[in-house]
Amino acid sequence: MPVPIRFFCLCVVLLLGGCQSLAPATSESEAAQNEQRLPLDPAVLHGQLDNGLTYYIRANGRPAQRASLRLVVRVGSLEEQSDEQGIAHYLEHMAFNGSRHFARNELIDWFQSIGMRFGSHLNAYTGFDRTLYVLEVPLDEPDNLPRAFQVLTDWAHYLSLDPADVEQERPVVVEEWRARKGLGERLQEVIRPALYADSRYLERQPIGTRETLAGISTEQLRAFYRRWYQPRNMALVAVGDFEPGLIKRLMEQSLGTLDNRRPGKPRDWPLPVPDQLRFVLATDPEANTTTLQLGLRLTLPIARTRDQYRQSLTNNLLLSILNNRLDEVGRAPNPPFLGAGISLQQLAGDQFLFGLTARTEESGVLESFERLLEEWHRALHHGLLGSELERAKKNLLLQASITVQDQDNFPSSHLTGDYLEHFLTGAPFLSVNQADALIRELLPEISLADINGRLREIAQSPPQLLLITGPDNGMLTADLEPQLRALLAKAPEVKLEPWQESIADASLIATPPRPGSIVDRQPVPEIDAVRLTLSNGIQVVTKATDFKQAEILLRAFAPGGVSLADDDNFRSAGEAAGLVADSGIGDFTVTELRKLLAGTSASVRTWINSYEQGISGASTPEDLELLLQLVHLYFTEPRIDDEIVASHITRVLDYQRNRTANVGQRFGDAYRKFLFGDHFRKQPWSVELARQIDAGKALDFYRQRFANAANFEFAIVGNFDPEKLEALLATWIASLPGRGEKETWVDRHIRLIEGQHEFVRQWGTENKTQVQLKFHKPFPWSKMAQRKLAFFEEILSVRLREELRENLGGVYSVGASLSLGRRPIGLFEANISFTCDPARTDELIRAARAILDGMLEDGVTTAEVDRTAQTMLQDYRTSLRVNSEWLGLIHHYEQAGLDYELFTDYPAVLEAMTPEQVQAMGQAVFENASLIIAELAPAEENGATANPPDSDQAR
Repeated sequence: MPVPIRFFCLCVVLLLGGCQSLAPATSESEAAQNEQRLPLDPAVLHGQLDNGLTYYIRANGRPAQRASLRLVVRVGSLEEQSDEQGIAHYLEHMAFNGSRHFARNELIDWFQSIGMRFGSHLNAYTGFDRTLYVLEVPLDEPDNLPRAFQVLTDWAHYLSLDPADVEQERPVVVEEWRARKGLGERLQEVIRPALYADSRYLERQPIGTRETLAGISTEQLRAFYRRWYQPRNMALVAVGDFEPGLIKRLMEQSLGTLDNRRPGKPRDWPLPVPDQLRFVLATDPEANTTTLQLGLRLTLPIARTRDQYRQSLTNNLLLSILNNRLDEVGRAPNPPFLGAGISLQQLAGDQFLFGLTARTEESGVLESFERLLEEWHRALHHGLLGSELERAKKNLLLQASITVQDQDNFPSSHLTGDYLEHFLTGAPFLSVNQADALIRELLPEISLADINGRLREIAQSPPQLLLITGPDNGMLTADLEPQLRALLAKAPEVKLEPWQESIADASLIATPPRPGSIVDRQPVPEIDAVRLTLSNGIQVVTKATDFKQAEILLRAFAPGGVSLADDDNFRSAGEAAGLVADSGIGDFTVTELRKLLAGTSASVRTWINSYEQGISGASTPEDLELLLQLVHLYFTEPRIDDEIVASHITRVLDYQRNRTANVGQRFGDAYRKFLFGDHFRKQPWSVELARQIDAGKALDFYRQRFANAANFEFAIVGNFDPEKLEALLATWIASLPGRGEKETWVDRHIRLIEGQHEFVRQWGTENKTQVQLKFHKPFPWSKMAQRKLAFFEEILSVRLREELRENLGGVYSVGASLSLGRRPIGLFEANISFTCDPARTDELIRAARAILDGMLEDGVTTAEVDRTAQTMLQDYRTSLRVNSEWLGLIHHYEQAGLDYELFTDYPAVLEAMTPEQVQAMGQAVFENASLIIAELAPAEENGATANPPDSDQAR
């Protein structure tokens, strides 16, 4: 995978490079291609050990004292026999359940003891053609890295695969299969045969089947392991804050000693090109939106040469232009669809689906398809425009420039993917500078004729799929097929006018405002920041950093939010920020703004939540003034266009009509009403409420929230020049209108239901139960209480996983989240959530409560507290080099009125935490807490026992 894909945010088409003819290459063309071969990043130590294991090693200092290690095996579900379906994934699970040096559960215990968290720092996944093991290892202790290599070696060669462990893990794998069942999977079961017909991919989903998972034996696992887990089928990727030579020695001493036990070479499994266009109608009782898609099959070979890379850039520019056009059509008055776009979905290997997709009302499928085809053929008949191409090139060059500036700050984990793809697919890995030079060399060569020629080539690709997905309510039927095919057949003959380009020929702000000034400047030494007071009363905390050379982040926030709206205006107030975002600012629509700002990095969004309103933004240092100008306009010149409101209401109404068809949404709505005692402001969306949205009321409320700039505080973090920033703040932010009085939020008396309750609904369409245990009670907020609670949460989560997953085999995942809120009252909340076999629901609820009760009664151990402190310390150290973390920190501390010494003392707080403090915190919040046990269970016809459909039961 070339570097630009990941860091330049290019279209997915670049995942496997550009398009070219599949005709066999002659020896001359092969020689020419060899001359054009793209170079590899010289900073990567890349090679192969004597036993055939491939390696990629690169030093990278972000984050400090951390190594990202990946062991990839070139085998997945495609190599399974019919009675082995799911075995590659099952084997991946067994890697965490016993090996030569780690008995069952010891592996996870050791990693947690050094500050790693299962899931985020220790993980694995299985695909069609790969099994990947992931480690994010802290390097603050010298033994951690050698021990990690011992783990990798055990995974590669020395799994125990004890029969008792295999049987204990089986229900966990089955529960993962169960957790995936739902609307999305049911729709895919209908769609897959059209995408993967006559291929191995259709019959070898990595998760396997319930039947095969139940029958896979220890002997089969061992045979599969011996056959495929061989050094020549493996690669090690190591990126991190280390000396590459050390990694190579550790690798040679561990993985390098392994041998290739028996033959087992993965095969190339083809995906045949379809011989006809297949119509698929995928409806489901739970679906609540309607989409349609025309899919063309594309072959996109890996971009290994200069010409192929040029084609990949051409593809990217083309998709950018087409999607901008469809976005503009969708924003017009009375749009023909609720949303539309063009995407590329990788089907397998070098085979992609080029999809023209629209979201539509159920009654508007034909009209939406007709307009989607019109825009496609308008582009084909008349071509794209030079102005569109120039904007697309500007945006691409901007991303390239940002990547070059920030290349020394890429996290190690973000670099590993390029090397994995080189091993698995042969995609070259370029350095950032190599990729940037190539882009700047190639972009001027790509002409409008190239773009339009590529568009015509794609249009000649074989059509594969004509798809409709939506509700199973009788409105979407097979009768649509001949009508859609007829529209498709006549579309090339329809006479269409050329695309009309409208470009705003004006500056963003014609006349600068009368500037204000900086009236006070105070250091904030605890966080190496500066607090500025502006002449209009705004407070600005600025922190200059060098974490990313091309990043400045901004956030402005003030108390109030939707709590200040009266009930009559509540729904309009809640939509106000989104409607402004969709309408634009000043004299510019959103589409005109996008064109005006092409090639620039400044972006801004506004938000209004329950108790606060604000603006968030980002830019490079070069576009800092533009960022502040946008902020100024969103304060002073918001707009809400009537046609935008009408379009928004249409989208909301379409969603609401079928909202409760989805049992998860229906359950969530009913549960939310139950939790908040049917409070007006916690009502779920409905058609009636959507119709209450009023453009005038929404704009008035937005203007009220942003009328008094003195009510706002700003946080600005990133790579800026302080003097330049202060001058710009004086012009664009200190000039905002500000009044002396301050505004705050209003308590609308929204409270959770108290007492002990059971909320059960038997509406599920799958044989699974989704469970949530919710505890809550009023509790005074403090920073120290919040930190102690974080310890309790981490330890509780680990214990729940060990008991419910590892010991009982009842769940695939279980989560616990504990929090303290401040608004509208100090409030403790805890949620324990999992999905399980309906027959085991009561057993697992009892087990979860027993774990919690045990912590409250018997406390926690010193080892658990020390392990948690180490994990939190690793998170803290990483956060110190992340601008967004600092932005959030300043927002939180300013909003809560906290002393920043509380932050600088955090490591000492972690070190001083005791088991007694953690237990006492848990006892304080859980004692006499209300408890709601919520269950979304299968309907009676799916095996459940009936209960009154709308009753809650005390437990």
